[in-house]
Amino acid sequence: MGYEREITFYERGIAFYEREIAFYERRNAFYERRTAFYERGIAFYEREIAFYEREIAFYEREIAFYERGTAFYEREIAFYERAIAFYERGTAFYEREIAFYERGIAFYERAIAFYERENAFYERGIAFYERGIAFYERGIAFYERGGAFYERGIAFYERGIAFYERGNAFYERETTFYERGHKLLDYFFTTSNTLNPSNE
Repeated sequence: MGYEREITFYERGIAFYEREIAFYERRNAFYERRTAFYERGIAFYEREIAFYEREIAFYEREIAFYERGTAFYEREIAFYERAIAFYERGTAFYEREIAFYERGIAFYERAIAFYERENAFYERGIAFYERGIAFYERGIAFYERGGAFYERGIAFYERGIAFYERGNAFYERETTFYERGHKLLDYFFTTSNTLNPSNE
């Protein structure tokens, strides 16, 4: 009877160890599947990190591009502001010139012969300005062909502004000259009428 109980005890012990071994085998299989899952997850996150790194590099390049574009437009805006200021000065000058010509209408009626000689000079000036217009038309075609040359065009227009400023100074001197001439001719006509009343 004692041996039978001992045999039964060992049999139960063997059955317990067999169940324990089966448990550890199932647990090992679970850990292996979990390890494979984590490895796939790590590989996925590594790919995701690489994607975000490429995306960040792209946005950095995009930001640099927009910063360069902003700097270009700021220079362009500054150019147009200078051009507007120049044209405003030119407009004020032409308004003064118009006022001068309105005051000189009476004089021009008496000085037709003088202006006929002057017309020849202005015809030469018109021919010069027609050549200038043709030049600007070629410049317009140049700007239509390529915005890449915009910055060099800006430098060209800055030189043109300096040219027109010199031209404005020239026309102001010319206006002063004509005003003195008008006064001289007015004096001449007044004196002539005073000395020769029969001319009236």
